[in-house]
Amino acid sequence: MPSKPPDSFISIAEAYGKRDSLPLNIIGVCSDFLPQAKSRGTDYTTKLHLWDESCRGAPNLDPDGLLVRYFHKETSGLPAIENAGDIVLLHNIKLKNLGSSWLAMSNHDTTWTVVSMTVLIGSADAESLAKIECRSGGKVGAIVPKPDLQQLKYAQSMLYMKNPDSLRASAKRTSLDVAGTIASGGGVAPSVREKFKLFKELCDPQSIRGNQFADLLGEVRKVYDSANNVVEVQLTDYTEHRLLREYTKPETGKDGDKFGYIKPKEFWHGPYGRMVMTIMAWDEHGSYVRQLMRGQQIELGMYMKLKNVQIKMDKNGGQLEGHLRGSGSSFGSGISLHRPREAEFDDKIKALLQRKREYKLNSQAEGTGMHQVDGSAEKRKADVQAPDDVQKPAKKSKKAKKRERERREAEAAAAEVAKLPANQHVKTQAIDIPLSSIASILDLESLARKTPAGNPYYLPFQNNKYKAKVEVIDFFPDNIEDFATPYRLSEYSVLEDYDSADDEEVSFEFAATNPKAVWWSWHFVLFVRDPPRSSAEKGDNKDIMLLQVHSKEGDHLLRAEACDLRKEPQELAKLKEKLFVLWGDLAERKIAGGRHEDMQIEAGT
Repeated sequence: MPSKPPDSFISIAEAYGKRDSLPLNIIGVCSDFLPQAKSRGTDYTTKLHLWDESCRGAPNLDPDGLLVRYFHKETSGLPAIENAGDIVLLHNIKLKNLGSSWLAMSNHDTTWTVVSMTVLIGSADAESLAKIECRSGGKVGAIVPKPDLQQLKYAQSMLYMKNPDSLRASAKRTSLDVAGTIASGGGVAPSVREKFKLFKELCDPQSIRGNQFADLLGEVRKVYDSANNVVEVQLTDYTEHRLLREYTKPETGKDGDKFGYIKPKEFWHGPYGRMVMTIMAWDEHGSYVRQLMRGQQIELGMYMKLKNVQIKMDKNGGQLEGHLRGSGSSFGSGISLHRPREAEFDDKIKALLQRKREYKLNSQAEGTGMHQVDGSAEKRKADVQAPDDVQKPAKKSKKAKKRERERREAEAAAAEVAKLPANQHVKTQAIDIPLSSIASILDLESLARKTPAGNPYYLPFQNNKYKAKVEVIDFFPDNIEDFATPYRLSEYSVLEDYDSADDEEVSFEFAATNPKAVWWSWHFVLFVRDPPRSSAEKGDNKDIMLLQVHSKEGDHLLRAEACDLRKEPQELAKLKEKLFVLWGDLAERKIAGGRHEDMQIEAGT
């Protein structure tokens, strides 16, 4: 039985099972590691495997242990491992899913401590353990505590359980590491041949001698298993090549029939133009893709990295295509799947994501946007309508005298409303703006204009800021639990110029099954009207206005951030208390089917 990890630490197998959880503390034997090197970006990085007794026989876990990738701005901030067998303690480490594998990834708050294997083995008693010197670092400015006696004894026990023959010496320095060292010394690093290519950078096979091989990265647009023992993958990297097949936008119009007897034709979902290459996966590569398809691990919209793809013309000699053939390498080693969120750590994926967004924006402007193929959850489409007992206001006369009379009446009504008591719990920031009545706000004549030739026309809308004292008579949705709406985080969220407007509203069912993939925002409607100036006037006012409350507006009105109200009963109870202050017992009366209570609030719109 494996010994229990020290307090505040968990075993490596348990950490691997949590996945994408909160920051964790782990301790293990470094079974192998790579020297520190310059990353593709501005940081320095190192890789290592951490092992403890729980790794023995753990499903899906590498026999060498958990892979850890550590980044830091300075080399002094990376774990100072001298030999395989050193003990490494990591605080606030997180697990990340990078394609088909999981690994531990450092973050801004991660700290490390390294205890030398030789010093630890030579310490026989508690007194000598207490005198051990350790190396530590990580988070800038953080004070990393020295391992206590319990942690050091646990580290000793792991060393006795680890087979020394399984400890590997440090790997040789990579060309990337050597280039980083030369550059840091002021020299010019030798150029390294880049095998990675964009589609637009591929050569015409007829213009070169010999075979052309390249590493590719693209978005999966279609996958199917053909009958001749090969799997075909349609891939795009959102760059064009004149020798790729041209896809055109399908003609619009009805397809099939309303009774479902005639199935609609399948059509290409985009991108359009010469941006898509067919990749033929043979031998163990094809078997690996089939395995991913059976396990539903490959989805349209995922990113695929391919190594050593042969680029050649198809059998008809008219179009480029790629071939992945067996090479005796390990199963699936030439293919890896990735999610858009990995752009945070991979510059090539980030560049692909940026090209996709540029294509999407340009195609939308041209009216040739891509169709969604990733099973997006449907959005709420409930129509918001005024209560049945409320009639639409009659169209105002265009005569100048009548307009002037109505304007004076509206000003008089607003003056009377201003004298009514206001809800002291709702304040407006629009202090200097005069009060307006609902009738004046909804008056279509405010949109009336004339052309230079004197022809009248109406503006479609205009942006104005009003202040009104109103009575809340209804709300939508009817269920207060639905006042907060889930949104799925856009794949572009990892880009520097990300805008939350790119996020997609999803169903409550999607949010229930994917709680970590969504965020919540206020989204509800208030039906308001001018409050009655006397009891005799109560219910006579027919001018109804819809106030839509979204996102930050709801945060300010309710002084609370949106959340999943269906799973947060305490937050729901707090919200109902605030709404009672806002509109009285309107919700209870609505449930009972009674009349709405008069409740005035002062609000700036």
